[in-house]
Amino acid sequence: MIKNVILDTDTSYSLTQNRHLITFVNYLDADKIFTDLFKELGD
Repeated sequence: MIKNVILDTDTSYSLTQNRHLITFVNYLDADKIFTDLFKELGD
């Protein structure tokens, strides 16, 4: 978990010390996500 960042207009970000915690994700497997989504929608 990291402190929430502030996104700038040039797509960079600034770290802060006074914001809530967020989970930082490096990788998502879109195939698994969409397979599960469509499976759940079909049930």
